[in-house]
Amino acid sequence: MQEESGRDRVERWADFNARPEDVWKIVSKFAEIDAWHPGVAACEAVSLDGEPHRHVTVAGDGGMILEKLISNEDMTQRYEIIESPLPVDNYRATLTVFAHEGGTRVFWSSSYEPTSPEADAIVAAIYEGGLRGLRDYLGE
Repeated sequence: MQEESGRDRVERWADFNARPEDVWKIVSKFAEIDAWHPGVAACEAVSLDGEPHRHVTVAGDGGMILEKLISNEDMTQRYEIIESPLPVDNYRATLTVFAHEGGTRVFWSSSYEPTSPEADAIVAAIYEGGLRGLRDYLGE
């Protein structure tokens, strides 16, 4: 979806039966995304200039992504991509967990400047795969 500023925005969400606190306990571990996201082969926590980052190794092609954690509180995680083979610039994402209809909703969104017409589809596929992986990880 194109925003007025020339930035694109992708949003995906999924509902789960698990309690919000239990889902947050999993997704809040910034450098452990490889535990539940099938598109992530490995993830390593690193500190750069005293700031928390993660090196993500992409499953399949082994590409590397460097992401910086901006905030991780109140069941909301915000991060940005510093280096990546993805066709995006100035990428900022938010992953939010909240109670919804007796269970939990996980809402994942980002805004960025696309460098390829395929950017939105690629980002959407990452989120959709991650949400399916989280469902599998939770055993739902």
